[in-house]
Amino acid sequence: MLAAGIKAPVPLDELEAHLRDEIVWQMRSGIDEQRAFEAAISQIGNGAELKKEFAKNKGLLRFSSALIERILGALWLVYCCRTLFLMVRFHTVNFRTGLLMLVLYVAGLYGSILLIRGAPMGRKIIRTIAVGFAVISLFVIVVDSIAFSDNIHLRLHTLRTAAFYFVSACLLCWPSFSKPTVAKM
Repeated sequence: MLAAGIKAPVPLDELEAHLRDEIVWQMRSGIDEQRAFEAAISQIGNGAELKKEFAKNKGLLRFSSALIERILGALWLVYCCRTLFLMVRFHTVNFRTGLLMLVLYVAGLYGSILLIRGAPMGRKIIRTIAVGFAVISLFVIVVDSIAFSDNIHLRLHTLRTAAFYFVSACLLCWPSFSKPTVAKM
């Protein structure tokens, strides 16, 4: 790819991720590792074709998955720092719940930093936390609508955070549901 003129790290990282995903996909279908690698290489195409595709897709409105993950990582970093600050300042939970939340938000800080750096482990950490928090938030929304429907500010806050968790989980889970493809000319 470097010989074909694709030198930017984001497209190379994206191509590597597609190549790895394609190899895993091929191996799951029963092909051995060497043949899966060869099939993935032929599926992605040669460097000259890829360079043409990348030249076509260079627009202001085209966001790479790596850029979206980095933005999401920055949002999670801010969110976890804010939540940890509020936990320490207001002491609104009991010890066990506070300890669990501390562990989760520190893991969120670590995962968000890894996600900003583009590390796959950051994606896994934030995806796991986002899915777990989305489920908990939905449960709180259901329970809140039945028992505590009088505090509208609390309900709006819960809805906002549930939306954040849900969108984060969707953005980080979506590519793993389908087989990645790269357009060929």
